[in-house]
Amino acid sequence: MGQTVEVNIAHRQVSASVRYDWGLTGATAIGESADVAVVVDVLSFTTTVTVALDAGIAVLPFRWGDHVAAERYARQHDAALAVGRARAAAGQISLSPASIRHAPPPARLVLPSPNGSTIAYELADRAGTCLAASLRNAAAVATWITERHDPAITTAAVIAAGERWPDGSLRPAVEDLWGRAR
Repeated sequence: MGQTVEVNIAHRQVSASVRYDWGLTGATAIGESADVAVVVDVLSFTTTVTVALDAGIAVLPFRWGDHVAAERYARQHDAALAVGRARAAAGQISLSPASIRHAPPPARLVLPSPNGSTIAYELADRAGTCLAASLRNAAAVATWITERHDPAITTAAVIAAGERWPDGSLRPAVEDLWGRAR
């Protein structure tokens, strides 16, 4: 945890009260000094978060790719650990929103994902508040922010998670752009 990003100061958008960027690198560049960070990962993470919250499940984001650490994190927080979609059997929760509707709901769920959850996990200690937005809750997220933060003094960072090309580079995902613009 704690990736350091060296970028041109203009790319950090420090003079803007609402900042926007893509992926983990963009998130760490603009999210560190934000009062509120909003992660948008529509087709997986943030939609699954909204379905989980509808079911009364508290979601704990976690970075992708370290199953042993994720298991330890879930135990430390008395939470169930979502499994990868390809590994999910009947009754197990994965990154699929439908899996939450077909499984017994845990009180807490550790939900790793390669994009949105990893970004949210990285921003947890960097931004004042980190929220998950999708097409299902974009208006509610905007309302929550405006009701709790003075727009004259609040800095918000909106991060579209995007996807990854096979070489690991960012592939902007139009659905995340749409989720942000709603």
